[in-house]
Amino acid sequence: MRKFRQRKIVIISAAGCVVAGVAVACALMLGSGTASASERLIQPMSAVVPSGQLLKIQLSDSKGNLGSMYLVDPAAKTCVHLSASPEGGKVRPFGALYVYTAAGVSSLSGVTLETRETTVRNYSWIEAKLDWLGNQVVREEGTASLDGREVIVVRGQVISKETGQPIEVKGYLDPVSGIVVREESRAGDEVTIVTRQLVSPAEEELSALAKRPLSELASKMRRAWFQAAAEAKFPVLVLPEQLAEKLGVRLASFVPSGEPDYVSIDYWAGPEPQDLAIVIRIWDLDTREESFWKERVPLEQAVERSWRARPEGSPEIAFQQDNAGVKVEVIGGKVELSAEEVARMLVPIKESGLLQ
Repeated sequence: MRKFRQRKIVIISAAGCVVAGVAVACALMLGSGTASASERLIQPMSAVVPSGQLLKIQLSDSKGNLGSMYLVDPAAKTCVHLSASPEGGKVRPFGALYVYTAAGVSSLSGVTLETRETTVRNYSWIEAKLDWLGNQVVREEGTASLDGREVIVVRGQVISKETGQPIEVKGYLDPVSGIVVREESRAGDEVTIVTRQLVSPAEEELSALAKRPLSELASKMRRAWFQAAAEAKFPVLVLPEQLAEKLGVRLASFVPSGEPDYVSIDYWAGPEPQDLAIVIRIWDLDTREESFWKERVPLEQAVERSWRARPEGSPEIAFQQDNAGVKVEVIGGKVELSAEEVARMLVPIKESGLLQ
């Protein structure tokens, strides 16, 4: 009579929850996942992602909060990286976007819509960062059921590129595709969960960013921000576009909050940040009342004051218009106007010409 042994089969959902316990199995019938650990070489991403497909990688914490998402195309040597926005909202859906190629990396700030390019890092750098267990020899520790499919549980150790410290990584290898579809690691109190899946470029709108400049997306988003400000439930005030030109300043930064219920607006008198000339901050007093601690009076009654944190001769004025708290600062030496004079020039964004 053949002997049977008891083997623990762990069933794991996508969220990482254990939903089943112990089962009885025949050792002769279940060839995968033996009790004694064996070693296996994990293939790199470039060897397991078919040409014409992308590897979608998501990093989240133990609570399922998404930190980053990557669309990797090893054949084309491109990677689109979306960093999640801590604020979220319809206006600012991401914190930053990066596009890695063999030549370098382009970036778009989800806060300021500023675009940059650098050759300090490129696709090879991001591929090595994401392919932790690739080309690593790991220990097999049995099998598990993950999202309805049997995977091989593996464990390995990698060196953190940020700290240089070893990190223990538990992985779940799909034996059919050769992809480690899930990884779990801990660094101190921080738990990171990585999931991977093959996707078609047609399924992922962001994949198109690898083929066109991020400046196009920035322009599209900026127009959307202007429109969102025009539809906000509080007045968003700016300089009329033609008047700004006459004053020799340009709209350099227009940053609404995620709702939006706050807008930060900067005008520059030149091409560089040190050319900051006019600063406007506007709060929705219905939702951000505690943020506007200035005296709530109409512009006609507001008193202009000097702002000590700015260069000498930098006046500011704060006032209430409808349900908005407004603060205007003029940087000394950049514009020959008082803060009150600038404030009187402001108009609702719908009337500014920026939406045309």
